Amino acid sequence: MKKSKKLQTIFFILITVTIIVSLTLKYIHSKDTETIVSTKSFIPKLQKIKQTNHKSTLNLKSNQLYLLAIPSTSYLTSSSSESVDDSKDKNALSNDNLSSNSASTDDTASNDQDDISKYSYDYIALLDKNMNIVLEASDTYIENSELGVIDSNVPLILGQHAKNSKEKNKTYTYGVYDLTHNDWIIKRIYSYISELGDDYYIAYDNEGVPLLLHKDGSKVIKKDFDSNTNFKLLGNHIVALNDITSSASIYSSSGELIKTLNAKYITLYKNCIITSDTNKDGIVYDENGNSIFSKDSLFKKNTNLGISTNETMTIYQYNEESSLVEVQISHFYIICKLDGTIIKLLNQNEEPNSNLGLVSNGYFTYSSDLTQLSFYNQNGTKYVSSDNNDFTDFIYPNYYYSKENTIELYNYTTNTTYTLDVSKLSSPYLSGIHNNFFFILSHDDPNSVLIYYKDKLVYQGSQSYIELINDNIVVTNVTKDSSKKIIKDKDSTFTPYSALMNSKHIIYDKNGAKIYSSKKSEKILSINESYLQIMRDNAIGICDYDGNFLCKINLSSK
Repeated sequence: MKKSKKLQTIFFILITVTIIVSLTLKYIHSKDTETIVSTKSFIPKLQKIKQTNHKSTLNLKSNQLYLLAIPSTSYLTSSSSESVDDSKDKNALSNDNLSSNSASTDDTASNDQDDISKYSYDYIALLDKNMNIVLEASDTYIENSELGVIDSNVPLILGQHAKNSKEKNKTYTYGVYDLTHNDWIIKRIYSYISELGDDYYIAYDNEGVPLLLHKDGSKVIKKDFDSNTNFKLLGNHIVALNDITSSASIYSSSGELIKTLNAKYITLYKNCIITSDTNKDGIVYDENGNSIFSKDSLFKKNTNLGISTNETMTIYQYNEESSLVEVQISHFYIICKLDGTIIKLLNQNEEPNSNLGLVSNGYFTYSSDLTQLSFYNQNGTKYVSSDNNDFTDFIYPNYYYSKENTIELYNYTTNTTYTLDVSKLSSPYLSGIHNNFFFILSHDDPNSVLIYYKDKLVYQGSQSYIELINDNIVVTNVTKDSSKKIIKDKDSTFTPYSALMNSKHIIYDKNGAKIYSSKKSEKILSINESYLQIMRDNAIGICDYDGNFLCKINLSSK
């Protein structure tokens, strides 16, 4: 009897140990491959591809992971932004119309989910250098990261499909996830979260009311805002803008109110605020809400202007690079510095057809019919082309001048001049600039395009669509069958991503080198130094620059 009880005790201990070991192994595995949440039954299988000509690991640093994703169906079937098939006239201060698929993060935060389908994914997986999945999730929106190689020390703002929301009216709840500790820094309870600079999050509750949170998730800095508030950093301070109350409230980093400015029109820059109102003088304030430019300071600096001090001063423009201000007092238009030093004064009673404007490092004058246009730096020195003609237009940071068969560009930041041969196009014009890439289109043949890197022609083609991905230029040669899917109206041209997926692509890096050329139809989703994320042959995966899949997810099972 004693022996039987002893055997029962030993058996019980063995069973207990087995259960503990089993649970421990299960826990270790769950920490190895973390599933944040799965709101769909579809969890795809990642297939590693054995290759003889490259390593079976990713070249990742210790703080890096690879973000692989299946974009949402709505993203893949939606219309893209405007292609380079662009027949609209360009005005004197035009900018490029290139599409960018990189999520932007600047010093502004608002409750505006710009094109939610663009950054929502049916499935995401984070891979280590051995291409093992360390974290996965479905029905996920990523606010602050691009696909491809990411820094694991930077937490992700993740929105996920709320369990009670219907597919046709999908809603997300948002939180901030720490990749190094596999835990939520900020719980997934908010209707939206956006970044504000390097130190803050703005989180919105279900009523759209914002809270100001510190990025470590440790505390709510301030929460008594209303739903009409947008936020921007101003120096070291936070500004809460409210369009309903026409106010700008300046707060310290700890949430203490410094000053509130009230005006009908309020414009924020990186280090100053400009207020203006009907029949009231415009004023420029610093980050503490102190006036640094006003009508009084202008007249104090210039005692003999010959302008009545009773006239209202309107501030039209301010440029942060040059610190120049454009103002109007009565029939006088003035370009001046913040200390009141006048750079240019225009009396429209004497010159009724002349006008002034600001550009990045100076100002320009132009006639009302736009037949005369001249650019000047902030000291009043005129910019001219190599043959002493006025430049005819400006796209930051280049002034340019068009003449027969050539376009001359002058980059004032590098003091460099480029001369581009555009004789291959009829009625050519400069459509856009990105770093040292110049995009030339034709008014007569909107399907034709020339791409220069500095003064070297790197691409000439037609029916081309251009994207910017991580500072790389992706040129898509839309095939005849795909081009039928391009939608045109009198104002714009749209290219569905289904058309772009049936096309081949060429990629140029930021130094103008061709780094990739498609061998077959596919869609480029992300570009990193060594890898591409590509959708091809009903699969999504990581490729090398030769187009070989290193790993992929087969979409046929989806």
